[in-house]
Amino acid sequence: MALALLAALELCPVARAEDPPPTAPTAAPTTAPAPVRGLEREMTISLVTYGPGEAAWERFGHNGIWVRDPAFDIDRIFSFGYFDFRQAGFFLRFLRGRMLYSMEGREAAYELASYVSADRSIWIQELSLTDPEKLAVRDQLLQMDTDQNRHYRYDYYADNCSTRIRDVIDRVLDGELRKKTENEMVEATYRSHTRRLTAMDPWLYTGLLVGLGNPIDRPLSLWGEMFLPGKVRERVAEMQRTGPDGRETPLVRYEHELHLSSRFFESERPPGMQLRYLAVGMTLAGLIGLSGIVGGYRKWARWVFATVAGSWTAFAGVVGAGLAMLWLFTDHATSYGNENLFFLTPLALPLPGLILLDAFRPRPAGRLAIRVAAAVAISSLAGLVLQILPGLDQVNGEVIATALPPNLALAALLWFRPGRNAPPSTEYDKKRE
Repeated sequence: MALALLAALELCPVARAEDPPPTAPTAAPTTAPAPVRGLEREMTISLVTYGPGEAAWERFGHNGIWVRDPAFDIDRIFSFGYFDFRQAGFFLRFLRGRMLYSMEGREAAYELASYVSADRSIWIQELSLTDPEKLAVRDQLLQMDTDQNRHYRYDYYADNCSTRIRDVIDRVLDGELRKKTENEMVEATYRSHTRRLTAMDPWLYTGLLVGLGNPIDRPLSLWGEMFLPGKVRERVAEMQRTGPDGRETPLVRYEHELHLSSRFFESERPPGMQLRYLAVGMTLAGLIGLSGIVGGYRKWARWVFATVAGSWTAFAGVVGAGLAMLWLFTDHATSYGNENLFFLTPLALPLPGLILLDAFRPRPAGRLAIRVAAAVAISSLAGLVLQILPGLDQVNGEVIATALPPNLALAALLWFRPGRNAPPSTEYDKKRE
């Protein structure tokens, strides 16, 4: 399950590499904005940024570099992050965290039309580059867009569609973009950006909150923050270049908003949803506690207890096992050091069977169930207390609010339940029946 949740974290909205280009709708613009100062035959290099879309993997936006070179009949947008399910060994690579993605240049008219049809915002920034710099960008991208060079090892945050575009621009500027951004820190983290951009989808938000570990809570620089296409657009827009005469000039020569979405926007800050998750956790705890107490006298309540407590512990145990496997046996580095394992732990795996056994057999849960539930509760309390230590400060308040109450409620119920140590065939068993 944890692997399925991580599958949603594709920071670039891309089609399969071998898919044909979409047909341009008649209502959509299929031509570029008019060149500046009538330089119709001049080569232009532009950064194209796409806003978020509807699908889960489109929440983070996308970007590309538009190369228009009339002399060589080139009018293509080059972008990264393409994947193909039909690629040999794709799913095995994905499970192991060793995904091979690729780049591709597509006809600009069709590419832009497809994003307009999907109602995704499009911004175009023509870069103020010298002729040798334009040629360097064009040749660099054409060299990458070959069967020998197009594939690369994908990373959700460190090597995605946006960082590849950032690096192309930085190389042609002789590292000037990196020099001006790598030492300036921001308050945001990989997680805070992930939370704000997925807040509109509760299931995706929760899945990524659970599946991503401590590494994505580290501080970010302006350079690292450009794992997001929108941040590349911002940094490029504000960047000033030092010319031969020593004067500062803007990197962006011309900016154009080709399309503004009427449906999809980026949230400015992460949502505050801890109270909602706490309400879920307290509801689970209340159902477990109430049904467990009443279950000592009513058979239907025992089934409610078995259903709620069994479902919760099965979920916690299976997800915990998945998180542990991601950490121990894969290259999904963003899931390493996941402190959610304190609360969603493989220790809970035996509990569903023990709880169901208790429902079918008219006697309280045995000592094994009590000990396992106590271990899960102690693990949860430890995860809460250890948050005060340096390095164990993962932002997982929603997970704690959801998992801690039912874990404590189950342990307390089994420990203090009347007749918990009673042997089979006692008066207590008859009372329950």
